[in-house]
Amino acid sequence: MENTLPPIELGSLVIVRGGTNHQHSKFESLCRVIRQTGKRCYVELVEARSRGGFVDGVHGYEDTGQYVNKTDIMVESATIMLFRKLVELEKQQKEWLAALSRQEEEELAPIHKRFVDRRVQRFAQFDDEVGVMVKAEHK
Repeated sequence: MENTLPPIELGSLVIVRGGTNHQHSKFESLCRVIRQTGKRCYVELVEARSRGGFVDGVHGYEDTGQYVNKTDIMVESATIMLFRKLVELEKQQKEWLAALSRQEEEELAPIHKRFVDRRVQRFAQFDDEVGVMVKAEHK
């Protein structure tokens, strides 16, 4: 028996999730639902972040029918304006996180350098101690 998910209104717009890791867009495409099965919605692509042939989260080909997994639908009864606002919000989030990462790297660099210098100093001390012990044994 096929495990089905609740139906989605035919003709409605849905926002489809992209990849699940942080490198991919969370809000990948806006699609119109044409028909559906228990786990899939067959869709017509309305707007997508990706330009070109591949749209993350949308499977199949335009001529044979594109579909999305219902579990990848993030927003039902969406609008083009909502999709664009979410895309912009996500863009701002990624820019903020990138700036935070740069700031983190800049602020942690002196601390990291201090620890690296301590290791280098300790290895030099170790080498000196080895040299002293070897000399002492050969006297």
